[in-house]
Amino acid sequence: YYCVRNADELIDFDKLSQIANISGGQFRFIPYVSSVNGQISASKLEYYSGGIEGKEFFLCGPPGMMKSVKNQLKKKGVPGSSIHSEEFSMS
Repeated sequence: YYCVRNADELIDFDKLSQIANISGGQFRFIPYVSSVNGQISASKLEYYSGGIEGKEFFLCGPPGMMKSVKNQLKKKGVPGSSIHSEEFSMS
């Protein structure tokens, strides 16, 4: 899921779509626009992904969003070893 506030923030949309198309199903690219769909949550990830069992989650974004989604995923039984993140902050 590539979550952005507005569709015009989807940087490298074409590149990511191309990678998904040639990956043979190994990489899915799902743009998610929060101004249209609301904030991303573990429940939305579960719904749009057809479940969360046995899946890996790679998170990158604002610290508050990542912490919230990590906690929600863990409450749904996703092991911490299946949740990966890139931590950063704007200074």
